[in-house]
Amino acid sequence: MWGAISGPCTLDGACVLSPNYPQYYRNNQKCTIEIDAANAAPISVEYFNTEWYFDYLLIDGRKYSGRRRRPSGKTPSSTIVWSSDFSITRRGWKLCEPDRRLLEQAPGSDGSDESAPVLAAEVEADIEARRMVIGIIVVAAGVSLWALLVRYALQKRILSPLGGDLADSNAKSRRNSGVYINVHGDTEKGERSNVYVPL
Repeated sequence: MWGAISGPCTLDGACVLSPNYPQYYRNNQKCTIEIDAANAAPISVEYFNTEWYFDYLLIDGRKYSGRRRRPSGKTPSSTIVWSSDFSITRRGWKLCEPDRRLLEQAPGSDGSDESAPVLAAEVEADIEARRMVIGIIVVAAGVSLWALLVRYALQKRILSPLGGDLADSNAKSRRNSGVYINVHGDTEKGERSNVYVPL
């Protein structure tokens, strides 16, 4: 995948390295890395740490810098440019070609891949687990909403004036009471339900 390199960047087997890697690169450095478009593949980042924003790799018009904004999985289609400014340096980066054997064995590369059913099962299990978590969140949110609505309705009933002293004594008698709500949304007085809403 890597073609000709101009400047202080270096080639180490299937990897290209920032100047002086694994030591710190220097200020005011620039190099270009040509890409063999016929063999271009997703970049595997072994290490990436540059001064954020100011020291960067430019790949297909996008800048990569810092520690988190790295070009993992990016397939370059044109020349990569490395640039550092006049101050602050880091260890730099090590970008490698992916293992060609893994690319050839990737699911969908041909019809005879035996690992595809395993990967499909893993994806389905992951989707099912996410659905379960979302379902739990929705149920919890629904119970909370039910509880708030019932509490609001009961407070409105208790605090509404029904006729002088009678309403006041009725409100006082219910002040320390509560409502139990079960997961199915039914409201009852008693301890057979799951969620208690104090008034």
